[in-house]
Amino acid sequence: MQRPEQHEIDEAARRVLKNALPTAWIRRPQSPDYGIDYQYEIVDSGKVRGLSFAVQLKGKKSYEVRDQTVTYQLETRHLKYYVDDQRYPVFLVVVDVTESKGWWLFLQGYAMNELARVDWRSQDSIAVHVPLQNEITKIDVLLRAVEEADRSMSELRPAAVKGAIVAERKRMESLDPRIHVDVTATESGSHYQLNPIEPVTFTVMLKGGGDKASRMAEDLIDRGVPVNVNAGDIEVKGSALME
Repeated sequence: MQRPEQHEIDEAARRVLKNALPTAWIRRPQSPDYGIDYQYEIVDSGKVRGLSFAVQLKGKKSYEVRDQTVTYQLETRHLKYYVDDQRYPVFLVVVDVTESKGWWLFLQGYAMNELARVDWRSQDSIAVHVPLQNEITKIDVLLRAVEEADRSMSELRPAAVKGAIVAERKRMESLDPRIHVDVTATESGSHYQLNPIEPVTFTVMLKGGGDKASRMAEDLIDRGVPVNVNAGDIEVKGSALME
């Protein structure tokens, strides 16, 4: 019985991926795969970080290179699943098994940005372009991409707004139970109002040079007007929340 050529290509692609990524990273094969072949969990200096990403692996004997990218024809049924339902960032990894090289693409980010004005959902497949600079052997670059992708997925899959606000309030109040925190969230950002429920003593040190510190103190204490502060302008002691 002759083994199908694609099976040999798939096995070669798996070897390239396995050899490229750190052996410390936890690899979980997905079977049946439903468009995802592996789930990886990052381990850094022996510490499991709780940072995970999924991989759809595709191998070929060669890829056409154009404009410093390789093109892959992706089934949109898979892309819909990644964007609409998948919790983890999914990375397409295409492997040239002849050259033993591979490149990655964060698919949900690609769909939300590069395909934002493309009606890809009405198509059976869509061409995606994987940059040659995204080599799977460049682990530092891949790790930063996974961290950014994880943040993107948090925005794409936000918790219920009310629950997220309550959780943030509880987290902040746990830093200093003497202070009740009101949290207001808008598209422009989060706003916090601190309401002490008992006397709270803390010290504030104004930094940034004599004139600047003097002006801040005059505006804040003498005149009672809001002041704009940057990181390093003030130092607070006596309350973990204020710090």
